[in-house]
Amino acid sequence: MTDCFALLGEPRSVWLDVEGLKGRFQKLSSEVHPDRVHHAPEGERQAANERFVELNDAFHVLASTKLRLKHFIELKTGKELAAISQTPPDLMDLFFECGELCQGTDRFLGEKEAAESPLLKVKFFQQGMDWSDKIQTFIGRVSEMVSALEKELQNDSDQELKQLESSYRRLSYYERWLTQLRERFTALAM
Repeated sequence: MTDCFALLGEPRSVWLDVEGLKGRFQKLSSEVHPDRVHHAPEGERQAANERFVELNDAFHVLASTKLRLKHFIELKTGKELAAISQTPPDLMDLFFECGELCQGTDRFLGEKEAAESPLLKVKFFQQGMDWSDKIQTFIGRVSEMVSALEKELQNDSDQELKQLESSYRRLSYYERWLTQLRERFTALAM
């Protein structure tokens, strides 16, 4: 397993300065960027390209709180995390609320798509605004939860692995919900 922290010269930690990481990544990757080695012999270009891809992958992992946390746990335990199989009990109400919001939005979008009458389209415009507001509100709530969890990780980066795994799983749910809701928000805007 590649140690992304070591690859980018970062100490192993659940929290890091993403702006500092970005600067380090840009410095390291500029040395092996394909534009800089395009005149080099084939072997050198290939090695530089592989290193560039490695650095990009490592940056992608460490720049994301969720992926960094997962990587940190896997490095500490020496094994991959098991797939998430069930929703944490304290997130169950949010899970159902998000599901209902997504299903309601999907139904509305289907009805809106089928509408041909100009009067119905006007009616659907206002309803679309209402659905957009509901989605924005839910996105705001989940985003606040993500921020609180990230702040907790930043302030207490010496948590036990079990707590870190729980935080990773929560972030996984939050990010999945945010993705689903943003997709629907975009669909409503069209």
